Amino acid sequence: MVFCAAAETDVGRVKTTNQDSVCVKIAETPDGQIAMALVCDGMGGLQKGELASATVIRAFSKWFEEELPERIKDFSWEYVCEQWTHMIKTLNRTIGDYGKFYGMSLGTTVTAILMHKGEYAIAHVGDSRAYEIFGEATQLTEDHSVVGREVKRGAMTPEEAENDPRRNVLLQCVGASKTVSPEVIRGKLKAGAGYLLCSDGFRHLVSSQEMTTSVSGAMSGGVVGMKSELRRLIDTAMDRGETDNISALVLWEKR
Repeated sequence: MVFCAAAETDVGRVKTTNQDSVCVKIAETPDGQIAMALVCDGMGGLQKGELASATVIRAFSKWFEEELPERIKDFSWEYVCEQWTHMIKTLNRTIGDYGKFYGMSLGTTVTAILMHKGEYAIAHVGDSRAYEIFGEATQLTEDHSVVGREVKRGAMTPEEAENDPRRNVLLQCVGASKTVSPEVIRGKLKAGAGYLLCSDGFRHLVSSQEMTTSVSGAMSGGVVGMKSELRRLIDTAMDRGETDNISALVLWEKR
């Protein structure tokens, strides 16, 4: 199994700092490639959001480079899920303690995916998203937000949620919550599917159908083609009035 990956991020046309952070890592193992990707959205209304998102990226990168190789011979998805849950809870305390020490509030979402041997695991906190793109865009993660909760309860439609003034109010995020309960998802990779991770700035004004058409069509064009499509979608979101930072990445199996 050989993975391809493409990522794009933009500060947008309003903010002066890009508080989003993205990461993609692919390594060789005796059982084929293993790939990890993350999107973290530092809290735009809080101080030092870029520090919070970068801190999470660095911690996951260190785990991938230093700890995972020691366990690759005895690889287990249970280990990955336990490690990632522990890491996110530890990062929540670490970032929170930093904020208390310096008298500031900072936090970040995290949506992370690991792919290996035909399977995947996702760890998720906040309202960034992971999608499986195959014929349609299937949202794999839940939005840990006030409007996400209302949609889940059936009290609000997804369309109403996008226009609700509370759409950016999170129920939990790493660093700014007293405690976090990461959502952990496991599944089998679908042949021919692309896996899209994005911050909320990407998907507010880009429809699921547009994501599906662009990602599905670009996979055959390789990394260059996919980066071009992600760039086009980001520009589309900005042309439609998106004011947030915008980030997206796609992982897929080369065929």
